[in-house]
Amino acid sequence: MRQDTDRGRRGLGYLHARFFVVTAGQIDIVRPSGATEELLAVYGPGMFTGELTLLSGRRGLAQIRAGEAGEVIEVDREHLQRLVQTDSELSDILIRAFILRRVELIAHGFGDVLLIGSRHCAGTLRVKEFLTRNGNPYSSIDLDIDADVQELLDHFHVTKEDENVRCNLLSSRRDYDGQSRNVSTRCA
Repeated sequence: MRQDTDRGRRGLGYLHARFFVVTAGQIDIVRPSGATEELLAVYGPGMFTGELTLLSGRRGLAQIRAGEAGEVIEVDREHLQRLVQTDSELSDILIRAFILRRVELIAHGFGDVLLIGSRHCAGTLRVKEFLTRNGNPYSSIDLDIDADVQELLDHFHVTKEDENVRCNLLSSRRDYDGQSRNVSTRCA
């Protein structure tokens, strides 16, 4: 489906990732960060969006907006999967790009999960292993070595005097509404 885009238009990003081919103009890939955004990538004519979440059906890790007025072709997940299954040449190009983009996200910690915990906590290590094994990008803050840990503990209403701080694992993920969802589990 062809769509015209106006500069700054949002709504190209959905709860589930979408695939866009830029035919004119520019698309910006951004990650909300508090009240601001971080520009991750810029795609111009002939380029396409997406990474592995497109094929897995998981929620996208970034948002898409029109950087310049133009036109895009949108391909929904089902049609994209059909293309990947039936066109080996196109499949090779797309899968390689999606994997490389995912590797970049992981290398730079551009995920929607922030782990706060001690490197000596078995629970922290289990969650890190789970995220890594599933290719989910995340950022990690070690309670034992991070100099700014008190600010983060204050954010989650945990005091350093709490005897369980070393055995608490806090996970925060930012949803599309910009709100943080926090989970706290006690390490065994």
